[in-house]
Amino acid sequence: MDEQYCIYFQQLIDELREKYKFTGARKGQPQSWYSFSSGFSGINYGMSFAQARRVRVELYINQGEKEKNKILFDWLTKDKNTIEKEFSETLEWERLDEKDASRIACYRVGSIKNDEQTLKEIRLWSINNLLEFERVFSPRLKKYRKVIGRLDLNFQSSFRATTCEAIITNKNV
Repeated sequence: MDEQYCIYFQQLIDELREKYKFTGARKGQPQSWYSFSSGFSGINYGMSFAQARRVRVELYINQGEKEKNKILFDWLTKDKNTIEKEFSETLEWERLDEKDASRIACYRVGSIKNDEQTLKEIRLWSINNLLEFERVFSPRLKKYRKVIGRLDLNFQSSFRATTCEAIITNKNV
């Protein structure tokens, strides 16, 4: 199965790189997932063959600090209705409270064991959704980084969380 993942992801990254300039990645890996840089540390776009014969494309938030991840996720959630109207797929908002990371994802049925034609359909679906994630989320991530950049990150964590929340909820930001 590792070889199947290598082949699938090689085709995916080649098309994303050559046709869409989405990534500089060059080599598919023998794993069930692949992450692509969003341009923001700890925040990636990803594609994976998930459990229960599902395929997932996602915005994955793991900045190394649970509190920061949940603040960003909650900030994006406040714009959920607008984001979902801009996005062509149904999104699942997964805060993952039991984990450090959070994700926003869309899913479809599929497996690396599917036939070649179905894998091609999965690849096209994945490409379309990765491009959609970048189009919809990149401007929001830039705005968030600008807002968070105003904070002195030397504050104690609890004060920083309160300050982040106050700044993020300000509509004039």
